Amino acid sequence: MHDGGSRAYFAASHAFHDFMIVRPSDAPHDLGVCTSDAEAESIGIAYPASWVPVVDEGGRAAALTWRLVVHHVELPGRFTLRRGKCVRLE
Repeated sequence: MHDGGSRAYFAASHAFHDFMIVRPSDAPHDLGVCTSDAEAESIGIAYPASWVPVVDEGGRAAALTWRLVVHHVELPGRFTLRRGKCVRLE
């Protein structure tokens, strides 16, 4: 997930790093967020917010959207997970 600057965020759980997208039925209640794909130390939390219609190469029909809170501050916008990386929705 990007905060509008150059910082990228990743799901702390590697369970979703092989998923092109995360469907609503795939996700836990919340995920830890870290600043590196290799780092496991959480700096925030991603909370499920809603879903958006998409179709990926696996034919999945919906992607979960997330609210991102980093260092106790909610970042503006909604995000999706793409192979473990948090990506801001445009």
